[in-house]
Amino acid sequence: MPDHEIRLPSFLVNSIHAGDCVLFLGAGVSIDSGAPSGVGLASELSLQFLPDEPDTTDLAMVAESIDAAIGRKSLHSYMVTRLESLTPSGALLEIPKYYWKSIYTTNFDVLVEAAYERSPNRRQSVRPFYSDRDPLNRIQENEVPLYKLHGCVSRVNSADGRLVFTVDDMIDAETRRQRFF
Repeated sequence: MPDHEIRLPSFLVNSIHAGDCVLFLGAGVSIDSGAPSGVGLASELSLQFLPDEPDTTDLAMVAESIDAAIGRKSLHSYMVTRLESLTPSGALLEIPKYYWKSIYTTNFDVLVEAAYERSPNRRQSVRPFYSDRDPLNRIQENEVPLYKLHGCVSRVNSADGRLVFTVDDMIDAETRRQRFF
């Protein structure tokens, strides 16, 4: 059995097919597709932007240092470049095969969206939401809402898509994405 294949109890599969389940995704789901873990990203950013500083695995601290020393635009630009060429693999390709009530993700990438685009056997289409300004009434019956809790590289230069790295970012996100939380 491949590493990403998980056998689910039948009651859970039935609940998913009935549309009664919400899926929550963190950084781990994107690792098979080449995305870094949170710890890995902190290390990458530290080496890229702060080579003279001690390497750290604290993503919030690294992001605050980069923001203060170099600027958020450089950090965002790096993230777009780092994540834009990834293609979904592993467990991400299985997600569209199931019916979800909604999906929440802390990931900045667009791998979930790409997995749905590539899946000929998808049960639903995906509709991303980036902030409270995105109207929920646009959701169609055959669509699953994808809530991008920590922003997205596809909207990185907008206030609504700003990436969440730091405590201040989280406070801002809780204001702009209050409905998500």
